[in-house]
Amino acid sequence: MYRWQVSVKRGAESFVMPAPPAPPAIFRIISQRERDELVRARAEAGDDHLLLALLYARAGIVDEARRELHAYERSSRDPLAGRLRGQLPT
Repeated sequence: MYRWQVSVKRGAESFVMPAPPAPPAIFRIISQRERDELVRARAEAGDDHLLLALLYARAGIVDEARRELHAYERSSRDPLAGRLRGQLPT
């Protein structure tokens, strides 16, 4: 896990982003194994949006997981997709 923060200087003024009370910007880099699994799943089952959503979510790639769940919901009309999307971290 990494925290991201930027210090900005503009003339005599300086500030930090994200500034409190905003939460810190936190990210992580996925492992080679997770990346390989996602690449393989995309190649072998690229139209299985539920599988891809679950793999993305497990790897912590929440925006892609949401997109895949949205595609799954559109194609299947399965209400499970909405419930799963609601369980993803913001």
